[in-house]
Amino acid sequence: MTRLNSRKSLLAIFFFCTVAAIASSAQTFTTLANLTKDNQCPMGTLVEGVNGNFYGLTQNNAVYLNGGSIFVMTAAGSVTTLRSLSLYDGGIASELVLNPDGTFYGTACCALYEEWGTAFNISARGTFKVLSRFDKATGQPDAALRAASGSYYGTTLNGGPNHAGIVFRMDRTGALTTLYTFCTQSHCPDQGVPLTLIQATDGNFYGTGVGNNPVDEGVIFRITPGGSLTTLYTFCTQTGCPDGSWPTSLMQGSDGDFYGTTQFGGLYYGTIFKITSSGILTTLHVFCTETNCPDGSSPVAMIQATDGNFYGTTNGGFGSIFRMTPSGQLTTLHTFDMTGEFPGPLMQGTDGNFYGMTSYGGANQDGTVYKLSMGLGPFVKLVQPAGRIGETGGIIGQGLTGTTDVSINGLHASFTVVSDTYIRAIVPAGATSGFVTVQTPSGILKSNVPFYVIQ
Repeated sequence: MTRLNSRKSLLAIFFFCTVAAIASSAQTFTTLANLTKDNQCPMGTLVEGVNGNFYGLTQNNAVYLNGGSIFVMTAAGSVTTLRSLSLYDGGIASELVLNPDGTFYGTACCALYEEWGTAFNISARGTFKVLSRFDKATGQPDAALRAASGSYYGTTLNGGPNHAGIVFRMDRTGALTTLYTFCTQSHCPDQGVPLTLIQATDGNFYGTGVGNNPVDEGVIFRITPGGSLTTLYTFCTQTGCPDGSWPTSLMQGSDGDFYGTTQFGGLYYGTIFKITSSGILTTLHVFCTETNCPDGSSPVAMIQATDGNFYGTTNGGFGSIFRMTPSGQLTTLHTFDMTGEFPGPLMQGTDGNFYGMTSYGGANQDGTVYKLSMGLGPFVKLVQPAGRIGETGGIIGQGLTGTTDVSINGLHASFTVVSDTYIRAIVPAGATSGFVTVQTPSGILKSNVPFYVIQ
């Protein structure tokens, strides 16, 4: 079995198709929904919509063989199938990205090898449109994001002449452009099979790749919007891989550095690392250094929450949820058991709580959606965390009706309250990069990340 197949098998655990809470007084764990065969085996990350509902993806549905689904869940846990995906739709969706108009962009692939996948748009009410179809030359789409420019960027797992994947750009009409093809040089120093892609505050894109071969232990790369790629770090150049191997997540922290996880390495069970934009890597935590792995193993991904700490999940055993300080001190917050297994990535809702899914378990053994409350306060999210002066951006949150002021780094902006959970605001002349604040009848809400003004 190749390492790519091993990775597929490993990640299929949290695709393969809660939960009894083991919580301290400082936190509350709640199962919001027990999924059914209509939306079976949830995967990926929940996305909060402009209407306050949550949107998610599953690996299976009850209508089409080899197809997943897109579902919507209210804050109270009521689940409705938004779309049962057929092979013609793309099979199994892998990403959802919120657009400023309240619709979602996504990619789907990999139901069958012959079905290469699609990029699609779906409305909050389920209107579905295929934007672009992938083929053997481009490969099966995986990671996807909406860039500050308004175009979409993403990666494929196996496109290009050496089947090592590509980085692509797609405009709003669905036209695809290949920006970079992996493994075109001897010995594949860039390794390929890109798994993650994010846009950083410098405007460039950063990602991870794990390669096709057993000796490929993973890289972190930077790629410009024009397609110039630089390998910043190659994992496992030392015996025993003390720095980890197979990086499968990456995010930018509030300090400007990047944080991520590796599935293997350290003592085989995975690591958490920090890396600068110049490629200097620091291992912050090595999993399972103690008997019975009280900290878990095989980390999935992390986010940085509004308290400045990092929160993430692991997939070893039945899985766990952890919190890590910026200095690397890790605390296990919740350990899953047989009633809920294999959690995917977390997201923080604008109510301050964390939300996630388990791909197996629950009343129907088809997976669950859960909430973890840590006492963090509400905030607002930016639909697009960057923009130019004069552009209109979206802000989502709770209790926005009656808002009297929206400011970007202290400068007042013109705005329209669309609903209790959504505001549109115009980037004012003279605006500089900084946090967005919203004055509501209940108090001031601050954005979880700064808004960057593109000059």
